[in-house]
Amino acid sequence: MGRLSLRLRVFLFFALLAGGALLISAGGLLFAGLRAEPALPAAPLMTAFVLFAFLNTALVLGVWLLFDENVAKPIIRLSADMRVRARGDVSGPIEAESARHLGDLAPALSDLSGTARATLQDVAAEVARETAQLGSEHARLTALLTEIPIATILLNPAQEIVLYDAQAAEILSVIAPPRLKAPVSDYLETREIEAAMARLGEGGAGLVTFTLSVGANRLQARLKALGGDGHLIFVDAPDALSPAIEARPLVFDFDLMDIAEPCALGETPLRDLCFVVLDLETTGLSVERDAIVQMAAVRALGGALVAGEELNTFVDPRRPIPPSATSASVT
Repeated sequence: MGRLSLRLRVFLFFALLAGGALLISAGGLLFAGLRAEPALPAAPLMTAFVLFAFLNTALVLGVWLLFDENVAKPIIRLSADMRVRARGDVSGPIEAESARHLGDLAPALSDLSGTARATLQDVAAEVARETAQLGSEHARLTALLTEIPIATILLNPAQEIVLYDAQAAEILSVIAPPRLKAPVSDYLETREIEAAMARLGEGGAGLVTFTLSVGANRLQARLKALGGDGHLIFVDAPDALSPAIEARPLVFDFDLMDIAEPCALGETPLRDLCFVVLDLETTGLSVERDAIVQMAAVRALGGALVAGEELNTFVDPRRPIPPSATSASVT
């Protein structure tokens, strides 16, 4: 019964009433005929039963039509209206004329819809204000860290990069393009960092100074523990260390501080994967005659693109890359 529509269930209810009345009337006439002395003729009883069945069915059908038109249909319309308002941007009062026989139900739903809409608008406005404030604070923090001549790198407990600023990007780019969630061992000498961590744990000092190797350069660095949440590395950024790179904002993702247990790739949600989206523009669709004239790539982490971690390069059309060299070029 739960799978049936409201109108069908109402119809079955009235049909049950009509059928029950016919059974009761038939039973009553049969009982009267059997108990009568002398026996009553069957023809008048059958005529009475047929007449009652016709009138009873007409009465029940008429009441059902009135109920269906004034109760069942308005309820369905109100339900559809509320569902549309819940899932879409619909304003205005609910039409109460068609539901006038439902008492105060339509005005009550209209008041509820207006209150819910006002609450959603207030929440949306508050979220917009908070988002704007966070964006402003992020811009100020980025500008502040960019002006300080100290490179800042934040590591999670797995020694993966969670945050790096513009100065850190310049230092890391000596080895490879900087990227979030990359092991710090891809860029820096881990034995120097681990030795500094050991000194930090033994002496209990809040800050340990050590020398950090970046390629052929030796830089002064400081290490600070963040309890069980990883470590901060501060490096004295020289005036010129790496080749000129594009201006890069402060890049971070604090969700990387929580280290999740690794699971099978097929069972990992897409938002938890780190991947690169690669796009190649070619002179045509043939892998034999056409060549690559542009390569672009963006890095996605945590279901969002990482600012600054992207590639967009044009190839000299006079010397395009043949398709056979695509893999080597991307590598």
